[in-house]
Amino acid sequence: VLGILLAAGLPHHVGTSGDQGEYLTLGHNLAAGHGFSLSTSPPYVPADFRMPGYPSLVALVDWLRLGSTGLIVMNCLLGAIAVLAIVRIARVVFPDHRLGIWSMGAVMAVYPTFVTYTNLAMTENLSIPALCWFVYLAYSRHFPLPIAPDGSSHCPSREQRSCLTAPRVWPSF
Repeated sequence: VLGILLAAGLPHHVGTSGDQGEYLTLGHNLAAGHGFSLSTSPPYVPADFRMPGYPSLVALVDWLRLGSTGLIVMNCLLGAIAVLAIVRIARVVFPDHRLGIWSMGAVMAVYPTFVTYTNLAMTENLSIPALCWFVYLAYSRHFPLPIAPDGSSHCPSREQRSCLTAPRVWPSF
């Protein structure tokens, strides 16, 4: 909510030059049924220069005819999903510091990158939440939060908590 309020003060248009223009063109072509192409007129030559994830979301917004405002709202929602992942990571790493966990979430909600990227058509809007959720899933898989039968969290010892941030515990896949 904090990030969305701050983003409301940013310009309500998305740039159309450089990388942003290419992502918008790819999304528009996908929504119009022209395939994954950077061409703006026929023949629509397929492109393999960009990853299809974010342009697919741009295509959904374009297909729904939501315009720049819809794209900005989608980017805000992606930022909120990233903040939720950060809060979940903090909960795994520091389960006994409730105020710290929510403070981290509030700080990340107003983090300049999350806020300023909302009016940019860039893949970071999708890759940052994806990376945050990947980190959360990797850590929670290797260091699940112990849950008591009554549903409360057990606080790991100081040594157990510090081991979560030690270099030797990076998950191996």
